[in-house]
Amino acid sequence: MCPDCKNEYADPNNRRFHAEPIACPVCGPEVRLVDKNGKEVPGEPLLNAARLLLKGKILAIKGLGGFHLACDATDNQAVARLRQKKARSRKPLALMVEAVNAVRQFCQLPRGAVKTLRSPAAPIVLLPKKIPPLIPVSPLIAPDNGSLGVMCAYTPLHLILFQKLRELCPQTPVLVMTSANFSEEPIAIDETELFSRCRPLFDYALIHNRKIANRCDDSVVQIDSGNPLMVRRSRGYVPQPLKIGPMFHVKHPTLAMGADGKTCFALGSGEAVIPGPHIGDLDSAESEIFFRSALKRLTEWSKIKPGRVVCDLHPDYSSVRLAEKLAKSYRAKLARVQHHYAHILSVMAEYQLPGPVIGLAADGTGYGIDGAIWGCEIILVNKDLSWRRVGNLKYLHHRAGAGVVADPVQVAASYLSQCGIQPSEQRKLGIKPVLEIANLPIRTSSLGRLFDAAAAITRVCSQATFDGEPAIALEAAALTANKPAGLKIKEPILQFSDQDRLEIDPKPLLTALFDGAIKNLPGPELALWFHLQVANQLSRALIQIARRYRISTVCLSGGSMQNGILRKKISSSLTGSGLKVFYNRMVPLNDGGIALGQAVVPDNF
Repeated sequence: MCPDCKNEYADPNNRRFHAEPIACPVCGPEVRLVDKNGKEVPGEPLLNAARLLLKGKILAIKGLGGFHLACDATDNQAVARLRQKKARSRKPLALMVEAVNAVRQFCQLPRGAVKTLRSPAAPIVLLPKKIPPLIPVSPLIAPDNGSLGVMCAYTPLHLILFQKLRELCPQTPVLVMTSANFSEEPIAIDETELFSRCRPLFDYALIHNRKIANRCDDSVVQIDSGNPLMVRRSRGYVPQPLKIGPMFHVKHPTLAMGADGKTCFALGSGEAVIPGPHIGDLDSAESEIFFRSALKRLTEWSKIKPGRVVCDLHPDYSSVRLAEKLAKSYRAKLARVQHHYAHILSVMAEYQLPGPVIGLAADGTGYGIDGAIWGCEIILVNKDLSWRRVGNLKYLHHRAGAGVVADPVQVAASYLSQCGIQPSEQRKLGIKPVLEIANLPIRTSSLGRLFDAAAAITRVCSQATFDGEPAIALEAAALTANKPAGLKIKEPILQFSDQDRLEIDPKPLLTALFDGAIKNLPGPELALWFHLQVANQLSRALIQIARRYRISTVCLSGGSMQNGILRKKISSSLTGSGLKVFYNRMVPLNDGGIALGQAVVPDNF
């Protein structure tokens, strides 16, 4: 503090007595606008920053948990430049506005959206696009996606910047506000990182002299039945503990590592689990440094010293190798837990549900106990939290390995060949067929890969530039359809295997979908039909298994359950049959929530 502020702080008669957020022109925040070489731009920084944004420039702006890259969201050329610089060709970009009234002009606001946008956490909220929009937001923001991710300004710096923009332009300002980093690197949090790692990404930087203490990306939520449903838990929600009750009491202080993608670790002790911030993909040195620094800060804050480290079952995950190092440094026991079992435990812990339950964990990739890549698993969890696999999507084979963004056309070609569809027929859809089925190395029950194949067959999405893009595009297309395609399934889909597991055979679905595509039925109608059929078959399987084992509680988890059509249709069918349905809300359905399940796994499982 400067002398004047120090005197006011110490004077009981002053209104600023013991007021911690004190600031004056001498010791308060100093905002500067600099070019990409660090040279200061003369004049009023915020007004000049607003002028540059309106001229199509890209600015790095120092935020609460890191730097953002910002540009005018209505300027196609600026958005295209930002995408080119970030090498982010199609993945959606987040938007920031001054207040909720601006959101109404280009997004629909379902029940609960306004409350979430205005909440103290101020997350990015995924909202349906308004067609036509009243503000011409660039179509490059979220191509082939029915939603936009929007947040309201949440720091004084952001608010003043929007005021300057309004002074200069009659149109309501909307900014792209995406993390300042290259793909899958941690967000930059200081000027040294910004200029050393991210200099090619921006034209100017709006900086200040206040240090960012915690590196933290923006949180992302969906709105589900009027309530927020977590997609990425980070700024605004971390490090809020989750109460898990005596039923899931964590006996030994535990570090749960999470998965390799959408990594989010957690610390568990007693009747609480504390999720850490969103890390992202844990396959770079920078990400591991971020993980370790966030873990150090959270262990110091929580006073939890891990006596147990829990990681995924996959033998080659970066998170598993890091878990082995950390277990040695902590002198802690190392436990490995199957991916989909951890997904279902995360739902049980969030709602403090006793077993037995039936769980459906559906996603793209999870290492199975038989060495296959699982991804659509029906799991029975008993009272003592022991588990067994009682159903799954029947295995198919493809070339795209685990841990990479799969090529939807290649997956479709692999699957169609296994359905017995002739190469000449596949070529009619522009699909190069796989002729040697025996040489397809990856055996999988993945629902994510099934959606990849469906997106390619329907010609909704033939190239994936980020994880989940084909499934997102397929759902967006389905939501535009007036009716589903009138296709017939010619073979039974549900059947029990030799191991007494209920298997869901995807081949009849794919064969019917292919027939519809060959007949040139509209892609949206095919997409809607596919969604409804998958939801129907999964619901039938869950109801059949629940009745077989006399269990009334069903838990849904996994990244595929972020699909609103699937989640709502399955939930409706199950509740209509008298079953109670639960799915993750406070932690993500995707792999960002898996650490909660790992944290509460019993020692003997």
